[in-house]
Amino acid sequence: MRYAIYALLLTLPINLPAQTANGQPPQIPEFADVKMRMLPMMTDSLGPMTQTRDCIAASQNSDQLNGCISIMADYQKKMMASMDRGHTTPPPEPPKLEWSEELKTRMLTDIDLSIKNTLSTKSCLELSTSHEQMTQCMEAAGLTRKPAKQ
Repeated sequence: MRYAIYALLLTLPINLPAQTANGQPPQIPEFADVKMRMLPMMTDSLGPMTQTRDCIAASQNSDQLNGCISIMADYQKKMMASMDRGHTTPPPEPPKLEWSEELKTRMLTDIDLSIKNTLSTKSCLELSTSHEQMTQCMEAAGLTRKPAKQ
């Protein structure tokens, strides 16, 4: 299931590289720069996510369901192209799914959660003026993982 849904969970394309080309750790960008870049992407992703959700809800067979998945896959390709970080490898094609009422229900649950999390993250980003405020807001919204206690 997780492989089938990956195209639906494209809401947070915040991927800083582990190191730069010269092997040095990347500099953390200024919060305002991150905010300016991320808010439009989050806003733009809500349309395709909602369209995908509505499509899945209306699907009644495998062809329709796979058509729904292509909505987010197409958005992912567009988003990655606009980010232009030198990655020439396109994302893999989503797997073909066999429709079932159970799969449809699970996918709706997953995309509803993705939409909810995107809206919460977007709200935190809009309200925050620093990395620290963003982290606090995300923690308060239950959107970050707490380190496991040992």
